[in-house]
Amino acid sequence: MGKLLLIVCVAMGLLAPTAAGAGEFNPQGQFIGRVDDQVTMLLAQFPDGGPGLRAAIALLLESDPDLADDVVFASNSGTEGQKQAIGLAIADAARYFATCVTALCQIAEARLRQALIFADDDTRTAFVDGTNANTALDIRPTPPVYIPGIGATTCVSPAAPNGC
Repeated sequence: MGKLLLIVCVAMGLLAPTAAGAGEFNPQGQFIGRVDDQVTMLLAQFPDGGPGLRAAIALLLESDPDLADDVVFASNSGTEGQKQAIGLAIADAARYFATCVTALCQIAEARLRQALIFADDDTRTAFVDGTNANTALDIRPTPPVYIPGIGATTCVSPAAPNGC
């Protein structure tokens, strides 16, 4: 009986992350699942977009690039300001992963760019503006972005020079 209980607990532990996980786009461009609560809360917190949303989304994607589909899907119904902030945030996170030389960083950057296939024109345009697409090799880190109201010493992007 003890072994059965242990097996059930382990199985539930293994299934919990996938059951509560992020949604994703299928190859046909349909979003399957639901948008992660973290993304929904950020959009509610920053209804006009702006640097606060940009910084928060960049940080979220740098910590969990699997949320890229959720962010893109949510941006499709966002305000103009949210779309711009999200596009720039995805560019910031992609730049962060591009400066990293590990295979995991390369996969994460590709994940972000893949999600953009299903973004609307406003979000993609902001992304292109944020990455300066005319100079694809120019991936220098941007200055650190600070989330307003959290404090001047809180750096959002580890991609910033000297960590901040």
